[in-house]
Amino acid sequence: MTINRVMAVAISVFVIALGAILIISDSPSDGAVYDTFAVNDAYGNNIGYIVTADDDTSKEVDVKLTTSLEATTVSIPSTVSHGGVTYTVTGIASYGMDYCTFGTLILPDTIRTIGYSAFSSTSFSGNLDIPVGVELIEDYAFEYVEVTGNLTIGEPSTGETLTIDPNVFYQTEIGGS
Repeated sequence: MTINRVMAVAISVFVIALGAILIISDSPSDGAVYDTFAVNDAYGNNIGYIVTADDDTSKEVDVKLTTSLEATTVSIPSTVSHGGVTYTVTGIASYGMDYCTFGTLILPDTIRTIGYSAFSSTSFSGNLDIPVGVELIEDYAFEYVEVTGNLTIGEPSTGETLTIDPNVFYQTEIGGS
């Protein structure tokens, strides 16, 4: 019986220690993929970001607002810093900037993807320029969007391709010529 009790205690200690290790390793930390943070842009707008890569070779984030934004000018920088780490802004997350009202939105050339419904139900009172470096615009990215000015999409560089899913501009209104 003493050996069985010792085994039971040893197994219990092992299970408790393993549980603690799993809880600690599952806790989010600064810079972990899917962590979120916010940084003010050059115009004082609080812009949210979600970490998409944080490893030895790349540190990247997508724009992901937590609330809709109404602003005359919004400027997304090419890099943002948080917790002592500098991240490259490489995308607009799915539903990242939906239900917003902008005059001018300035996107950096580091943007590679514009996610599903990224700008759904957003209005632009000026022009909207999609940078040259964009490689993928997912379905419904501009669903129910109203652009009073012009919408331009930069041509890919030589050897690069731009994939535009079929329903990107579903119910989009563009006022410019």
